[in-house]
Amino acid sequence: MLASRKLSLLLCPLLLSPMGVQTAMAQAVAAASQGAQTAPAPLLVPATNPAGGMAVATEPASQPATMAATMPTTLPGTGPGAGGITTRPGAKLSVNFKDARLDYVLDQLSQVAGYVIVPETTIEGRVSVMSKQPVSPEEAVVLLNTVLKTNGYTIIQQERILKVVSREKGKKSAPVYFGADASKIPNSDEMITEVIPGGSVDAGKLRADLMPLLSPEADVTSNAGSNTIIVTDSASSIRRMVEIIAVLDQHRTAVTDIRIFR
Repeated sequence: MLASRKLSLLLCPLLLSPMGVQTAMAQAVAAASQGAQTAPAPLLVPATNPAGGMAVATEPASQPATMAATMPTTLPGTGPGAGGITTRPGAKLSVNFKDARLDYVLDQLSQVAGYVIVPETTIEGRVSVMSKQPVSPEEAVVLLNTVLKTNGYTIIQQERILKVVSREKGKKSAPVYFGADASKIPNSDEMITEVIPGGSVDAGKLRADLMPLLSPEADVTSNAGSNTIIVTDSASSIRRMVEIIAVLDQHRTAVTDIRIFR
C-alpha cells in the first residue's frame, strides 16, 4: 500500500490535465488529416502546472528574420534620390531629379554626358530639378550651375573637365572677359570676371552708384587709369550691370553740350 502511494506521487507531475489531453489530441487529428499537402503546424504542448492548476499552451517565438526583412534598407533622406539623366534623340539629354544628392547628380552627368567631374571640396546637399524639354550637354551644365548655386557651389569648366568648387573659391578662378556688350555675356549663374569700360562716365563714381544694386557675393573694384570697372559675380548679374552702364553712358552723351570756341 505504501509503495503504491509512492508510485502515484511520482507519476502525478507527469500526468496531463483532461483539458490539456483533449487539446493535444485535437491538434494531432488535424495534423494527420492534412497529410503531405501542408507542413504540420507547430504542436502546442500543454505544460502541467505543478500546483495542479489549468495547463497553459506555449507558442513558438517569432523569427527575427521576419522583422529584419521588413526594415528599410536606407534611412529617410540618405538615399541617392529619384530620377536621373537619360539620352534623347539629337544628342539631347533629359534631366529630371527629385530630392537627389548632389554627388549623385554629378555622377549621372559624368556617366551620360561624358564630362570629367573634379570636386575640389566636399559636395553636400540635395536638389530637385526637372527639364520637360530635352537639353544639350552644354545646357545641362548651365542648369547644373543654377542648382549648385543654391548650395554654395559653382563649376569652373575647362573643356570636358568640370571643377566643382565653393563660390568663394570660384571668384579666384573665374574666367576673365572684357567688354561692354551685354548681349555677349551669358545669362547664367556661371561665375565670371568682367572688365567693363566706363565710357564717358567716371568709373569710380559709377562703382559707388552701382554698389547697392549688386549681389552680396559680388566683388567690385575700379581702375582710374583705364576708367574701367572690374566685377566678379554670376554672369547674369554682370550682364544686368553692363546694361545699366550702357544706359547711363548713352544718357550722359545725349545731355553733353557741344561748344565751339573761335
